[in-house]
Amino acid sequence: MKFKNKNIIIILIIISIVILVSFYLKNSKKKSVEDFSGEHLVVYSCLRGEETKAILELFKQKYNCSYEYIQLPTQEAIARIKDEKDSPKADVFLSGTGEGLKDLAKSNAIKKYISENDENVPDAFKGKDGKWIAFEAHPLSIVINKKALENQLGNEKTPIPTNFKDLTNPKYKGKIAMPNPLTSGTGYSFISYLDRLLGDDEYRKVISKIRDNTGILSTRGYNVVQNVASGEYPIGISYLNNIKFMEKTISDFIVITPKDTGVDIHGVGIINKATNTKVADEFVDFIISNNFQEKLKEFSTSIPIIKYNDYEDKYLIQNLDNKESVIKIWENS
Repeated sequence: MKFKNKNIIIILIIISIVILVSFYLKNSKKKSVEDFSGEHLVVYSCLRGEETKAILELFKQKYNCSYEYIQLPTQEAIARIKDEKDSPKADVFLSGTGEGLKDLAKSNAIKKYISENDENVPDAFKGKDGKWIAFEAHPLSIVINKKALENQLGNEKTPIPTNFKDLTNPKYKGKIAMPNPLTSGTGYSFISYLDRLLGDDEYRKVISKIRDNTGILSTRGYNVVQNVASGEYPIGISYLNNIKFMEKTISDFIVITPKDTGVDIHGVGIINKATNTKVADEFVDFIISNNFQEKLKEFSTSIPIIKYNDYEDKYLIQNLDNKESVIKIWENS
């Protein structure tokens, strides 16, 4: 009996040792920080310049990698990457919308890479094909310059919209700044979201009235916020992160994020090229790592993706399959 008990104890000890060794080996596989001295990362970015630079500076500090970046509106960036498909000039694409990444994934202009930190990101915020992944979320919102709206409406009672359909009010004629869906990812995301929320028929009516009320179509979503901040246009449609960035210096902003708003992402994809793959892979690992996601709050007004749980899948902006239809309705509105 004692012999039997002794064998059981030995077996338990062996099992414990195996578990400990497995745990050690698993953690020892975590790679040490690479030194990319001499490597040069080229990035096409649709983010604000300040955020792009902050991200790349942190990457440089950790990996000793030099870099350069080119700021582009989303639709221009997509067209450029497709045009350069046979001879890519950049390594990484930082997209301001999920649609841009899905479009490039469909054309194989960005390639599959499953990061070691992939589990940090909810499935709804990464491509099923493994070609892109989100690192921030940003809801669509309405921004109002209260003083400008009161001045431009004169003695009329100032109506404050609570959702996007309220922007069809004839009192807003010529007073709305909106990003142009033909050049701006923000603009396309907005009309795509409306179409998905309302259906083609209702979307056609609503977007036609909003367009009638639009005084300017800006090239980029961030430019809309600048238009509103200056008081030239009292109402704007943009992403919440762009508004929050400008809100730091403007006291008369009213910000409305409707309950059923669309949610988009800042995401990353590796451009499909033969060189610099290792540093590009490392960049994706870096941008969705826990450490970087914590640092994002220091310089970004978007929501770090690992912190973003308050969303409903049906409001994620993902209407790539009917893009031509959505654009055509917009153009004919």
